[in-house]
Amino acid sequence: MINHLKYHIRESGGTTDEAIVMIVEEQPLVNYISNLNKIIMNQQITKICTKSNCIHFGNPQPLDNFHKDETHSDGYRSFCKDCVKLYRKQYNFKNQKTIKEKNKTYYNNNKEKILETQREYYKENAENIILRTKLYSIKNQDTRLQYLRKYRNAFVKYDTYFKKLEKYDECRQDPENTDLLQVRCTYCNRWFNPTNIDINNRILAISNLLKGENRLYCSNGCKSACPIFGRKMSEKKF
Repeated sequence: MINHLKYHIRESGGTTDEAIVMIVEEQPLVNYISNLNKIIMNQQITKICTKSNCIHFGNPQPLDNFHKDETHSDGYRSFCKDCVKLYRKQYNFKNQKTIKEKNKTYYNNNKEKILETQREYYKENAENIILRTKLYSIKNQDTRLQYLRKYRNAFVKYDTYFKKLEKYDECRQDPENTDLLQVRCTYCNRWFNPTNIDINNRILAISNLLKGENRLYCSNGCKSACPIFGRKMSEKKF
C-alpha cells in the first residue's frame, strides 16, 4: 500500500505531511513507525524504471532495486538492476569475442600486477579460500565430475598451448577452427586435434614428471603401434 501511496504523492505533488496523515488513516498502527521513518529519511520510496521494455512493466519498485548514481537528481540510475543485468547478459553474449580479446590484451599488459594482486589476496584469505573450495567440492561433487569428464575430452585451445609445445611437436591452428590447436601424430604423421588429457600428459612427460615417452597420437592404434611409446628416458634421450 505504501508504494502506491508514495507514487500517488509524487505524481500529484503531495508533501511529507500529507503522506503521514494518509498513513495514519489508511494503514494499521503496527506499521506506522516503520513506514514513517522511511518517508522521513527519503520521501521518494519507490521509482519507476524508464526502460521501455522493463520486465516490471512500468510498476513502481523499491529504490534498492536501482544502482546509486550521483549524476541523477534522485541519486539513482534510471534503469532498474534487473534491466541492467539483462542488458549486460545480452551484450556479453553478442560481443563475447570482442570482450575476450580486450580481456586478453588487458591481462597481457598487466600480467604482473594481476598476479601480484591474486597472490596477496590468497595470502590474506588462504584459510577461507581453502574452506570454500572444500565445501564447494562436497556440495557439487557430481557437477565437478561431469565438468572434469567434459574438460578431459575437450579439444585444446591454440593460444593456450602453442608456445608450450612448438619446441617439441609440430603444431598449427586448425584450418577449420582457428581457436583450436592441431598437432601431427607421432606415428602416422596425420594432423589431428588433441584433447586436454593428451596435452596434459605430454607436458608432464616433457617436464620429466611422467615416466616414459608420452607423445601425441591421433588414435589408440597409432599409440600401440609406435615403438617409442612408453619408452623410458634411459632407453632413448628425449
